[in-house]
Amino acid sequence: MIKTHTDSGSLYNVSPGTSGNMNLFITTGRGLEPFLAEEIQELAQEHKLTISDGPNEAVAGVSLEAPFETVVALNFGLTTASRVTWTLLEGYAPNGDAVYSLTSSIPWEKIFDVEKTFKVEAHCKDGFTTNSMFLALKVKDAIADSFRNKFGSRPSVDPKNPDVTVLARLQGKKITIAVDTSGETLSNHGYRVGDGRAPLRENLAASMIRATGWPLLAKSLRTDCEPVYLERNAGNAGKEADSTKRRIPLRLPVLPTLLDPMCGTGTLPIEAALLLLNKKPNSRRGYFAFDAMACFHGKEFAEIRSSLSKKFENAELSEDAVQGAIKRYTENLKKNSIDFECASSPIIASDIDAHAITSTRRNAEAAGVNKLIDLGRCSFFEGDAPAKCGIMVMNPPYGERLEDDEAVAVMYEKIGNTLKHHFRGWMTWLISNNTPALKRIGLRPTRKVSLYNGPLACQYQQYILY
Repeated sequence: MIKTHTDSGSLYNVSPGTSGNMNLFITTGRGLEPFLAEEIQELAQEHKLTISDGPNEAVAGVSLEAPFETVVALNFGLTTASRVTWTLLEGYAPNGDAVYSLTSSIPWEKIFDVEKTFKVEAHCKDGFTTNSMFLALKVKDAIADSFRNKFGSRPSVDPKNPDVTVLARLQGKKITIAVDTSGETLSNHGYRVGDGRAPLRENLAASMIRATGWPLLAKSLRTDCEPVYLERNAGNAGKEADSTKRRIPLRLPVLPTLLDPMCGTGTLPIEAALLLLNKKPNSRRGYFAFDAMACFHGKEFAEIRSSLSKKFENAELSEDAVQGAIKRYTENLKKNSIDFECASSPIIASDIDAHAITSTRRNAEAAGVNKLIDLGRCSFFEGDAPAKCGIMVMNPPYGERLEDDEAVAVMYEKIGNTLKHHFRGWMTWLISNNTPALKRIGLRPTRKVSLYNGPLACQYQQYILY
């Protein structure tokens, strides 16, 4: 990474061309960092992307160094991310004058033209100010004055729909100045046309699906259709065996049946289907913020963008191809002495609410995955499991929409009883922020993942019933 060092900070390479490295920070929700890092590595391997350093997990994101082609590919292909940001400068900022001076040292005309619009998003923690509006104003003034001093005019500010978004983060006495290369958040996967109750954000749902081992299955279906296994922690397995007197294998086959019995608007099953198809929703977007940046104009950049778009499109599978691959995968499971029968569809979504089923159907059709999802209206607490074994993901109500704490506790107790009596042989994942209610399930989790659903601190818990 090329840096220009000063007494107060480091200015990173702001003219990377097509091959120079850029200092990147890819943002996501808290708790989703391991899933994001995993997805970045998978994309790099599949599309032979260059990454010089990283991915390195940090709080609410992952850092790495990579050239322009990788920036485009990350924007096209990541489903667990929110933004791909490009760090321009890091420096020592004990006061507002230092912020202004450091921001002014960036050659902004190399980032975007004076005709473009911009805005500044600022965040402060433990610094000389806790007023994010003050910090944003200092950065905005420095950018505007930099253009005015060089060209006699300045770019306009557009707080709602800017061409370029500048990000300023003050942590203690350290300031980081970056630009967003994504534009519209990458967590918007573009298929929500049906409304519904409190939907999961798409990048959270994609991360939850990843925890189940579903990406291993998806990769196998694209290659040799040989059985893949989810490795378990030996310590956790030992504790589970001691508590239930049932020994759970350390290697569990990833089975091609996924059930969401409380599907809501269908975000979890849709993300599971997109993964099987190797379909990246954002690769179809016509515009990203990097398209407005002066440093990425020209024939070479356009060719890189066009070539990657074709690569992503060619890497997709059809729904029929997935169904055929699942049949071969199932045959190979049986050859490996794994007793499994395919359900009606690889993904099953149900809900007791007719409106939720309508919303899920509309969203699945918009995503182009409806052939892979078997939809039905029913109660999770009635009837039998749709298959002898499989994977279940569940996002039950947390309690804020029920009348009292006891009502939600009783519902979670019913979930536990239903799992014990009807879903032996299944691996279940359940997310909730209601800790007392989770205890009423009456089963010891075999794995816990701490993450956030919006502002809510949640536990995503795995239950394996053998």
